Amino acid sequence: MKERERYDLLKRWLDVVGAALSLVVTTPLLVLAAILIKKDGGPVLFRQQRLGRNGVAFTLFKLRTMVPDAHRMETDIKREQSSDGSYGVCGEYSDPRVTRIGCLLRLLNIDELPQLLNVILGDMSMVGPRPVPLLESLLYGQSREEVYSVRPGITGHWQVNRRMSTGYDERVGMDLFYARNRSLLFDLKIFLQTPISMLTSDYNSCTKPLPPLAEGIVVSDRNLVAASRERLEEPASRN
Repeated sequence: MKERERYDLLKRWLDVVGAALSLVVTTPLLVLAAILIKKDGGPVLFRQQRLGRNGVAFTLFKLRTMVPDAHRMETDIKREQSSDGSYGVCGEYSDPRVTRIGCLLRLLNIDELPQLLNVILGDMSMVGPRPVPLLESLLYGQSREEVYSVRPGITGHWQVNRRMSTGYDERVGMDLFYARNRSLLFDLKIFLQTPISMLTSDYNSCTKPLPPLAEGIVVSDRNLVAASRERLEEPASRN
């Protein structure tokens, strides 16, 4: 058996055991969060299609942190915030769709806990590249296939090193670095760094960094993806 195959098998075993134990420990917290979310009305869980290993889509589970039907408001919010200057300039913007309890859940990363189910189901790993929506995965350009040759993770190299100033091309680079250099020792290092990063990173989940390209008014996700993909692939075309 090849070294990479041994790594995959051992990591899968560790993922299942680690996720199952984590679910048992965090069940009281999940129940409390579910009660608070339900008081706001709407479903407790948020489900979305994300890109998995080898480009196979799967349904990701999270605790709902936004108002119901938040996705229907997205285009209007982008247009609104670009027109008043808060979306088309360097910095960050607050997302009005995030609820008060949702903001707290994001800050504490509690909203990510249902992804432990995704780990048990085999869609995700405890450590790996961030699982991104299918449309956003196009931003990875030529790196997309290699990055997603491995299972996405609840935490990962980008997740523990992220900062508000981190550009999208840097993020792609970190996910690519992990895919090329993954090992149990690297996974352990990332896992141990995760709680430290949660306490010290300036990346606030209740606000969002600006998209990769924001010179003009963003009127649709398709325009954003097309412009961003072109920007990401520019350096490669110059070499």
